Amino acid sequence: HPGRHRSGFHSPRECAPAGLFAGAGAGTLNVIAGGGSFLTLPVLIFLGLPPTVANGTNRIGILLESLTAVYGFSKSGVMDWRAAIWAGLPASLGALIGSFIATNIDDQSFQKTLAILMLVITLVTLWSPIKKSSLKLNPPPKSIFICFKNC
Repeated sequence: HPGRHRSGFHSPRECAPAGLFAGAGAGTLNVIAGGGSFLTLPVLIFLGLPPTVANGTNRIGILLESLTAVYGFSKSGVMDWRAAIWAGLPASLGALIGSFIATNIDDQSFQKTLAILMLVITLVTLWSPIKKSSLKLNPPPKSIFICFKNC
């Protein structure tokens, strides 16, 4: 149909709400616990991007969100730079290897690999060996509730 994107939407403007919602949700999720790509990657694919292009496009959001989070954590004084560098070096090597693999396989193989990896990661997350009772979450500040009440 003329004027339509492969996703079935008429224009990028119609895609914006889904992208904004998924991006904000993924950014929040990634900074708190990781795994925001579970939201954004399927949305980008649903919006019509080929899986490899969606994966590459998703990296820009992750880069910007990571830089913003590093700034926020550093400013709050909770950044252990030594640990971050030691964790970042092998992660960077893994990113180079992963991007090489992802860009050197066909779209169909990539899509199957992506689906399997997302399923495996979901299962590992659901049956995590971390004891749920050992996780302590602080309640949000009362000012958040006051803001919602008065807005």
